[in-house]
Amino acid sequence: RAEREMAVSSSAEWARANRRLLHVALTDPLTQLPNRRYGLDQFAQEWDIASSNDLPIACLMLDIDHFNRVNDQRGHGVGDLVLRQVATVIERCCRRSDIVFRYGGEEFCGICPATATAEAIQLGERIATAVRGERYGLPDDLFEVTLSIGGAVREQRMTESNELMELADRALYAAKERG
Repeated sequence: RAEREMAVSSSAEWARANRRLLHVALTDPLTQLPNRRYGLDQFAQEWDIASSNDLPIACLMLDIDHFNRVNDQRGHGVGDLVLRQVATVIERCCRRSDIVFRYGGEEFCGICPATATAEAIQLGERIATAVRGERYGLPDDLFEVTLSIGGAVREQRMTESNELMELADRALYAAKERG
């Protein structure tokens, strides 16, 4: 009986350790959002569902404007804080069905299943407005931050998820160029 109880206890500890490791492997340590690996895996799954069922799916690429200035003028510690703060605002604006993850650097990605163009635009505007409406940084040195956002929705001709992401990325750069 004692051996069985010890085995059950060890099994529970093993399961907890595995859950912790999985969380660490799939979470961006700075923002606590899912990381790129997790986001792209989820995107592939949602893409397959959307493609198989002829459903819309949107991709939003979001980039903090002039982020290098934050690091250069206020230091990397404040830059890290701003990334966490912006990530929280983005996540708060998204729906439960959306997959939001840190894409890299100061760039985030949102995958929005069953989302057509009008809804994607509305979500992007909601995020941009919410980010603009907050102040970021340390309590004694708060400042504004803005985002550039590019979005795209799956088109019939697309066969791969990366086509949608590339289209959203091009829209992001067009948004940055337009200010």
